Amino acid sequence: MEVSCIGGHVSVKEDGTLLLFNAIDSGLYTIEPITEKLLILIKNHGIEAAKMLVEEDFSIVEEKIAELKENKFLDSQPEFTPPETAPITTVSLNVSHECNLNCRYCYGSKTYVGKKQFMSREIGELSIDRLFEWSDDSKMVYVTFFGGEPLLNVGLVKHLIQYGKEKARSQGKDILFSMTCNGTLLTDEIVGFLNENGVSVLVSMDGPKNVQDQNRPFKNGTGSYDTVASNVQKLIATRNSVTARATLTRDCMSLNTLVQGLREVGFTNVHVEPAAVDGSCPFALSEKEFETLKEEYNLLGELFLDSVLNDSSFGFSNILRTTSALYKSAVRHYPCGAGRTLVGIDSTGDIYLCHRFTGMEEFSMGTVHDPDFSLQKKILLTHVDAREGCKECWARHLCGGSCWHESYSHHGCIDEPYNLKCGLFKHVAALSMIIFSKMHEKDRKLLDKMFRRNEPSYKREDLPEKTQP
Repeated sequence: MEVSCIGGHVSVKEDGTLLLFNAIDSGLYTIEPITEKLLILIKNHGIEAAKMLVEEDFSIVEEKIAELKENKFLDSQPEFTPPETAPITTVSLNVSHECNLNCRYCYGSKTYVGKKQFMSREIGELSIDRLFEWSDDSKMVYVTFFGGEPLLNVGLVKHLIQYGKEKARSQGKDILFSMTCNGTLLTDEIVGFLNENGVSVLVSMDGPKNVQDQNRPFKNGTGSYDTVASNVQKLIATRNSVTARATLTRDCMSLNTLVQGLREVGFTNVHVEPAAVDGSCPFALSEKEFETLKEEYNLLGELFLDSVLNDSSFGFSNILRTTSALYKSAVRHYPCGAGRTLVGIDSTGDIYLCHRFTGMEEFSMGTVHDPDFSLQKKILLTHVDAREGCKECWARHLCGGSCWHESYSHHGCIDEPYNLKCGLFKHVAALSMIIFSKMHEKDRKLLDKMFRRNEPSYKREDLPEKTQP
């Protein structure tokens, strides 16, 4: 695969396929070599000089230039004006400041300090009251249960779901619930409750037995694979699709091994991220290993494309999300909703940019008793077209900028991108373009259906419902 930047846009070539991606509006086009050549000449010398320099029939040149104009490749970047404020429509509730696993890469080991703490009914109810207050005129609000392990406080989870539903009815709004759990506490009774209440569940699991047991043991040191696999299969048996979120370390660089291990458990959608640790950590990925990871993505891309072309239900979220963005010609200005439309609330009622910033006072947004959203303005102003290191990147509107927490972990500030992760994303974006170009319209519709079924609702807000013409 060959990727070339052309005046802020990008061309992607592989096996005779030539694609041109518009970095401004996320439009993707199959083109002929003459179009690419013309765009290069126009960007370097201007339109009139390009007409003279290109060795091609004049009528064809005029036709291709007209196409470039029509598809906005010759337009300048429009200025993005961020809103002064935004409604908060999602809260991530840390209902359990405790976990029954001892995952070796847990970012909570640095920020989840002090004695174990469960969120109280009072704080939980007030958090949901605040959500409806902060959501302004938005008709849909979202609550995600997080931890620690949220099912250690399952009584509160059950109560808040009923409380939230009653609140939504009284306010004339809709509410959706999701949860990230480790799978160790998924009993038949809990699975039944989650299904009855339409709770989207993301399970943190790292793959086959040897990897899971090494990365995610119980606190007594025993492996968790057998327990998690058995419990998760109860959930999978009752649903069309369940997503696993796997963390990748340098000890197992084979994406295929991780993904196949999770598919054997029964997962139909998988998302993989490198461990969010600093470079000094012994299992952090080096620059060389990020390059290896690109080749691993190529192999998973083939599996993903084959599954879509054959109407299979398997989804690889890392590619699925990007191909869905291409299908929608989506333009993202932020990496996620953190601090903008989403906040994290810890077990004591303190509010943070998101759950990953729990305990970091620099990113505090007050408390549920006394909220302070002054940090939101900084987040809104730190959009991808304003971030140094991002604003000239061709993939910026697919990415939205690197994760705030990853940037902070590696640079001590939220607005400087993490370059190794950026390089990986650009590779996946280009790979997704090739995959997308090989699909027929029916395949693309299946792909979009898979995305909307597997991606948590609160994460889909930046992808429009309408399809591109």
